[in-house]
Amino acid sequence: MRCISELINFVAMRTSFTHSVIIEFSYGMESINPLHHLADRLTYLLDQTDIGYYDGHEIAMDDSDGALFLYGRNAEQLYKLVEPVLFEADWLDGALVTLRFGLENEEVVKKIDFVLEAT
Repeated sequence: MRCISELINFVAMRTSFTHSVIIEFSYGMESINPLHHLADRLTYLLDQTDIGYYDGHEIAMDDSDGALFLYGRNAEQLYKLVEPVLFEADWLDGALVTLRFGLENEEVVKKIDFVLEAT
């Protein structure tokens, strides 16, 4: 029974995450390992908090570009938490970051777009 209640709580928590952080990047590397390493880091970091979760990534068949998907209750807090990890991946320099405040199907959704640039 404990597993079912944990699953119900997990689903309820995820459905309350209406904000998102989407990171679109150029990749073009021969190995997919750096992307998987970043995914593991983001998953671990977000699993330690209740701010949000890493929902996975998409990558082109030729590994030329892709996107990371993160969801939470507050897009700004979510981004601030993961930003240091993103800057560790030098291949993300120049990526387009979109903070979306609200569900995509809502009439008015605030969005902020910016380019991830190492200082």
